[in-house]
Amino acid sequence: MYRVFVLLLFFFSALFSKTDSLFIYHINITNPKSEIFHIELHTPQIDSQKITFGISVWSPGSYSINNYWEKIQSLRAFDSLNNELEVDRIDSIRWQINNAQALKKISYKVKDFDDADFLDTSELDSTFGYYNGTALYLLPIGYENYEYQIDFNLPEDWSVETSLDSISPNCFRAKSYDELADSPVLFGANFKRWDFVHAGIDFSLVVKVNSDFFPDSSIAIIKEIVNAQTKFFSDTPVTKYKFLFNFNENSDRFRGFYGALEHLNSSVYYLPYIQKYELDVRNNFIGSTISHEFFHIWNVKLLRPKELQTFNYFEPVRTNLLWFSEGVTEYYSNLLMVRNRIVPENKFWVDIHNKTEESGFVQYLDGGNSLAEISENAPFNSFYSFYSKGALIGFYLDLKIRKLTDNVFSLDDVIKVLYEGYAKKKIGFTENDLITILNSLTRTDFRGFFKDYIHSSEELPHDYFLSLVGLTRKRMLPYFGIHFFLNDNDEAVIDYVEENSPAAKSRIKENDILLRINNFELNLIEDVESKIYSITQLLQDLPADSAATFHIRRGNKKINLSVTPILKERELSKLIDVENISDEQKIFREKILYGKK
Repeated sequence: MYRVFVLLLFFFSALFSKTDSLFIYHINITNPKSEIFHIELHTPQIDSQKITFGISVWSPGSYSINNYWEKIQSLRAFDSLNNELEVDRIDSIRWQINNAQALKKISYKVKDFDDADFLDTSELDSTFGYYNGTALYLLPIGYENYEYQIDFNLPEDWSVETSLDSISPNCFRAKSYDELADSPVLFGANFKRWDFVHAGIDFSLVVKVNSDFFPDSSIAIIKEIVNAQTKFFSDTPVTKYKFLFNFNENSDRFRGFYGALEHLNSSVYYLPYIQKYELDVRNNFIGSTISHEFFHIWNVKLLRPKELQTFNYFEPVRTNLLWFSEGVTEYYSNLLMVRNRIVPENKFWVDIHNKTEESGFVQYLDGGNSLAEISENAPFNSFYSFYSKGALIGFYLDLKIRKLTDNVFSLDDVIKVLYEGYAKKKIGFTENDLITILNSLTRTDFRGFFKDYIHSSEELPHDYFLSLVGLTRKRMLPYFGIHFFLNDNDEAVIDYVEENSPAAKSRIKENDILLRINNFELNLIEDVESKIYSITQLLQDLPADSAATFHIRRGNKKINLSVTPILKERELSKLIDVENISDEQKIFREKILYGKK
């Protein structure tokens, strides 16, 4: 009897102490048509006289400033007898309750971001809901390491999907506010879900789409990606992981905003639905996107710039290393897929070529700033360069390290030194730490590399680095001097003719419509999406020393004009082998793609 009493006393004492340090959010969505989340936050006993609640201004993984505070409505505080307590609005993102010891709950409403429709905000309508944690959860400042619970009151046929630990179907628990904020929530009716275990990890593939969905290809490539990345790090930092896909079949709703966002134990994908593309994720963007987001469980979730080691949700993140967090992730997410034979190597080179083409343009979109500046100013500006120029920096770093050490070391080793020395010890790294590791491995000073390519807005020396692996994007090709586009009838219309070019000398004019080149009928090209590429390739394959006959329509007339091209160095639409490629270049390329062994 005594023993039973002691055990029961211990049980109830433990239960009380657990709930006594627990913040509980009750989220009511029984009227989703209102597009408003009704929230009550029940608090444990507060010992201090005052408590301040704040709403974040940014979200982990998404570094831009968000106006979450604008969506907060009707914030009120109550004691245990439901008497209202006074709430002082300190500023746009903080509320203070002076009689905190009497506090039992606060209530507030959050209007969804129907004007944004993106991954770090929220969405709610009659059939579906989504939110990123920082968009909804007020943070009790000073209580970040308490436990948090979320209870949902949903329409009868709705369910919830999140990576948080489940207490019951509509109740979830987080060990800290960081875990809570970094665990997005998807809810609605008729989700499609597939659970599977691989590499000791419990996975879920959750899909929101009205059409049929075929998961086999997605699950297969997820398993291969997990194998490749866990082998690379010799480590698996998660025991569970969810892929949360929202496929929207109304593409107008997105207005061009698509993407994916990494989280602590999940990733969210907000994409337009292309019928049955899930059957071929290996060869389209979805496979590489999954690879990118999953690589983040190591690079940025564990391996972090110093400024990201401890989250301050109320100040913009300022670090000059976001190019590393995103660009190097982008580089390895594609490279490891080739290295492990998930995709053919040509896909990697196509991606590298595309990034060389994009790098100057995206830097222009980012205000012409350097990668370091773009990283540091990310909360206030766009940051397109991370995914193109940042990935190229990763590639060129890899090439330079290998060249300097005769393939004894590579960027692989830099990542692993950082992971062992910083990520596992929960220490944030700095640019100087990164340079020190590079210098130590190569016995070369990398400060010049960082000055020239990361702290400068000059165009990268693509041709030099590509030549190390025997590739070029330039060749002497037939030059006509015409530029064209496809009109509404998918006809090739001359956009403009370069001055003094062969086409100008042959009297080809703007607005001429190309019908045939020599004996090739252009209307025989059935694939409209590749028609410009096909015509460009046709022109490049013509002999440079003989005339080509252009059959054109000018107004109501059809005329034939003879144009003799000249040879001129031109940029290609793909990477090709340099002339007289050496065995050394071939071997170097092989080692980059498939590792140094």
